[in-house]
Amino acid sequence: MSNPTHDPELTAVEQALAGLAPTVGQLNRDALMFAAGRGSVRRGWTWPIAAMGSTLAALALAAVLLFHPTPEPVERIVYRDAAPKIEKIDPRPDPAPSAEEAPSSGPQRPEPDYLTVRNQVVRWGDAGLPSAPPAADDKPAKREDLLDLPADVRADPWIQRRSAMLHPGGSL
Repeated sequence: MSNPTHDPELTAVEQALAGLAPTVGQLNRDALMFAAGRGSVRRGWTWPIAAMGSTLAALALAAVLLFHPTPEPVERIVYRDAAPKIEKIDPRPDPAPSAEEAPSSGPQRPEPDYLTVRNQVVRWGDAGLPSAPPAADDKPAKREDLLDLPADVRADPWIQRRSAMLHPGGSL
């Protein structure tokens, strides 16, 4: 290990630094920040005047409401007929409709509108749907007739095989 070298100049500086005592100083950080914030504010009369004006307007409206006289009630005279008009109803039933006017499948009910049907379905589910009207024909239509294909195309074996694959259980 090497021996420390003693320089007389460094020893004097070392002793001077050791003799110093720490001090708080004159600078206060919090006071400095407070003074900076206060100095950044613009001073003016705009906002105090605006606040005073709105306060005076509110007080004036409150005074108008409190001291406003109540209006006098308006009396109206309404004339009505002494006896209401009554229409005479004929107690006889309507004559039976002729054969031309008679419906073919029972009485016709008017179709319910969309909102009525929707509300019934929301409340009752599919039981709220109106019943389907009876079919005009008792015999079901053939699938080939529904496709509206010409006769020569319906006889094509390729279409018959494809139809049999799409609808199993059918005849070829």
